[in-house]
Amino acid sequence: MITTGITPGVVYKFRVLAFNVVGSGSLSQSLTVKAAQQPDAPDKPTLLLQTPNSIQLTWIEPDAQYDTISDYRVYWDFGNGGNWFVLLTATTSGQR
Repeated sequence: MITTGITPGVVYKFRVLAFNVVGSGSLSQSLTVKAAQQPDAPDKPTLLLQTPNSIQLTWIEPDAQYDTISDYRVYWDFGNGGNWFVLLTATTSGQR
C-alpha cells in the first residue's frame, strides 16, 4: 500500500482491519510514522588540511532523523563576494 498526499514532518498513524464473509476481526495495533522532511543543516565545514594547492574539509552530519541523507553538495566562492558554485557532490562528510 502506498499513501500519497502526505505533508512533510506530519505524524500519521495507521491501523488495519481484516474482513471475511463472517465479518471483521479486531483492529491491529497502530503504527506511528513521521513523514520525511528536509534534513537540518550540517555544521559549518572544518579545515582538516591545507597545502599550497589543496584544501581538505569535513563537517558534522545532521541527524538523519526524518529520512536517510543521500548526498551533500559542497559549494565554494572564489572570494568575489557571493557567487557560489557547486564544487562537488559527496555521499558522506567522513564524520558522524
